[in-house]
Amino acid sequence: MGFPPPPSLLPVLEGVHTERLNYLGGLLEALKPETRLAVVVVERDGFPVLSVVREVDSWSLIVECRYRHGDWWFGVPGYEAFARADQPATAANEVKRGMRL
Repeated sequence: MGFPPPPSLLPVLEGVHTERLNYLGGLLEALKPETRLAVVVVERDGFPVLSVVREVDSWSLIVECRYRHGDWWFGVPGYEAFARADQPATAANEVKRGMRL
């Protein structure tokens, strides 16, 4: 008998982070055709982020959506932003490059 899964904060975050979730959803859709990756929205420190995992070896990457200097950007925690959030195809290519695909 296992423990029940912890409650998800995502329903709570939807009301607070609608714009951020919309951009993350666009990136998730842009990454869907890449079958070598598993991508899911998760909560990290009270914010929604994308967890991207390379299926062959479980190498992972967290992608966040940040509001900086009047625009939304995709980035990796602790590093500079790598793509504008309104350009999900460009961001998906950067994620795949970062995951060495």
